[in-house]
Amino acid sequence: MPGVQVRGEDGFGLRPNIGIRGTSPERSAKITLTEDGVLFGPAPYSAPAAYYFPMVTRMHKVEVIKGGAQLRYGPNAMGGAVNLVTAPIKAQGWGAYVDLGVGEYNYHKAHGRVSYGAEQTGFLLEAVHLDTTGFKELDSGANTGFNKNEFMAKWRLNSKPSAEVFQQLDVKLGLSLEHSNETYLGLSDADFRASPYRRYDASALDEMNWHRGQVEATYSVIFDSIDVQTTVYRHEFTRDWYKVDSFVGASLSDVLSNPTSPRNSIYYDILRGAEESSSDDELLIIVDNYRWYTSQGIQTQLGAEFSTGKVEHQLEAGLRLHHDQVHRRHTANPHAMTSQGLVEIGEQDRITTLNRGRTYAVALHLIDEMQFQELTLTPGARVETVFSQFDNEFAPELSNQRTQVGILPGMGAHYQFNPLLGIFGGVYTGFGPNSPQSATTENPLPKPERSVIYEAGTRLSLQHLGAEVVGFFNDYSNLNAECTQSIGCNANAAGDQFSGGAVHVFGLEASLATDYRAGDWYFPARASYSFTQSSFRTAFDSTNPEWGDVQVGYELPYVPEHQGSLSVSGGIEKYFSIDLSTTFVGASREIAGAGAFVPASTTDAYTLMSVGTRVQPAKSLWLYAKLDNALGQSYLGSRRPFGARPGAPRWFQTGITYSY
Repeated sequence: MPGVQVRGEDGFGLRPNIGIRGTSPERSAKITLTEDGVLFGPAPYSAPAAYYFPMVTRMHKVEVIKGGAQLRYGPNAMGGAVNLVTAPIKAQGWGAYVDLGVGEYNYHKAHGRVSYGAEQTGFLLEAVHLDTTGFKELDSGANTGFNKNEFMAKWRLNSKPSAEVFQQLDVKLGLSLEHSNETYLGLSDADFRASPYRRYDASALDEMNWHRGQVEATYSVIFDSIDVQTTVYRHEFTRDWYKVDSFVGASLSDVLSNPTSPRNSIYYDILRGAEESSSDDELLIIVDNYRWYTSQGIQTQLGAEFSTGKVEHQLEAGLRLHHDQVHRRHTANPHAMTSQGLVEIGEQDRITTLNRGRTYAVALHLIDEMQFQELTLTPGARVETVFSQFDNEFAPELSNQRTQVGILPGMGAHYQFNPLLGIFGGVYTGFGPNSPQSATTENPLPKPERSVIYEAGTRLSLQHLGAEVVGFFNDYSNLNAECTQSIGCNANAAGDQFSGGAVHVFGLEASLATDYRAGDWYFPARASYSFTQSSFRTAFDSTNPEWGDVQVGYELPYVPEHQGSLSVSGGIEKYFSIDLSTTFVGASREIAGAGAFVPASTTDAYTLMSVGTRVQPAKSLWLYAKLDNALGQSYLGSRRPFGARPGAPRWFQTGITYSY
């Protein structure tokens, strides 16, 4: 999608970093993430960093929301939102779907779904399993892959469709589990260029384990031209990440950025297992970051259609009452590198972080789409009232509570000149509340993020061709960033926030799509391009590893200037298809700066090509094969937090699907 930035990390996309229109992609914390319209982050207000992300393989579709439409979504209304839509219950009769796949790196996939629908009831059961031993290579030869499982059940009960007042109850249950041998430890630049998929022995013990439970119930009622939908939800997420974090006497990022210096060379050799720890400073600190999250609430949305004279109205009003919280209990234990392996030295775990953040939020939105002949005006507003509390059990004097209020008016307009051509534009207010955190006189709580967002564009619709060009300008009066370990912050500072003052982000997005057909043959194609630039308008000194000391005119990190994609398919619908997709992502800074890129703090530009084919040997049965990263390009996706880490290599997969 044009305007969407993704920072790679582990190569698998286990914990994606997504930004929209220049928002920081860090853990997707600056966009709103929903599944079937319900916030799915572990604690969207108290700890918005999304360490959980649903398997996209089980999604029915993915919606990317930008511009005025994001007034419906919050708490973060700066760049946009992503809504994942799960598979619907079959309307009538039985339905089933099975996908079994294998591939390189001992990859296995098993995905099954069965659904039944009748006039007044229906259900759906779904399960997905993915596992691989990983493409990265530990010097010791251990597993670097993951094992993921997701289960979902849906049930529907409704009145007769002909009822004067139609009512429906939907219940959704979900369970997700992951074990991944993932690490934050990367490589020195020299080692990365020589062997990008290598992993040092110091990361052999690293692993993430989490599980998530989901319960949702939705009641819908439709009468006359009014519909009301109310959802009650509760999600619980528990994660335990055991990983190497630092040396007693040195930081991992310092060692890997300059591994040949006299001071760092011994630490570098210990990371590789080439030397053993011989002093207390040379011990490696292994941390166990345990966190427990809950997210719950009730949301209701009302839609109504009516007329006032010659003006047609589509009114939407929404209310959400939400509560979430995060409990953090981090421990640290020194280990020695011995015989190319890490061993405990007999000390007890030391608790380094023990705190809790909790938030109560009330969100309202009201949008009226008014159509008069060819002109459509869409005024709207969103109000977020956020009460948060932070309790620090180590330092009670740092505990605090605060209330943040965001009033976000907006106005959009669209004019349809003729059936082929329309123009649109809008002005909207952006807002992003801060999560609960420590506060001192020297480091007070920053103000919430605020901005004014402008956009204008045009759409062209022909019989087999659609095109869109949009320009946008996001004028931040205050930009914030949150300290996370994934960007290199100290574990004790996790959750702290920084204010970056005024920032300008502007860009151009273009897309072109066609669904051309000739007899039984079809040739769909889609192309997109994004141009994005940013500029700090305030100078300041920061301990944020991604910002550093900022001067006016510095560009934001991890916002590539150029991105583009092209996908082309061809085939006969009931027999076979061939699909080709190519994505280009330009280089981006890893720390705010201006002028020429510095190779030691810049990601690689890369072009990824995927080739796939499907053949139908029998009714409802398809055989498929695909080759990701077909050009075999190795590229540096990030040095955050500790050293260079790659994207996925060339990767072949094949399988069989059956649908009924």
